[in-house]
Amino acid sequence: MRQGHFDQLRKEMLRDFLRSERHSAFRDQLESYLHDYVSKDAERLAYRDARLRQSDVMHALDQHPLFDELVSDLSQQGRESWLGEGGRLAQQVREQVTRMIQAHASSRQD
Repeated sequence: MRQGHFDQLRKEMLRDFLRSERHSAFRDQLESYLHDYVSKDAERLAYRDARLRQSDVMHALDQHPLFDELVSDLSQQGRESWLGEGGRLAQQVREQVTRMIQAHASSRQD
């Protein structure tokens, strides 16, 4: 049985995303949102402890739909996408689980 298969898939998925046009668009949206957020709350954030500033920013990001929209977009790209029911991730996970079950079944027969 192959060890590290899912970690390899995760790395491949991230590498593909980082090379995609969607990554550039997402990064631009994220930078714009963060710039607006910090500009709007600059005076309050300036006097906060660094850990609290980070917590504030992360909370604001959690409240914004940027990440949900990204996952939704990536799920809608069809069979070439990684995400979604028919995506490459689901296909590769199904194949790996099938191989694991078959290996387990054959080891029990021996």
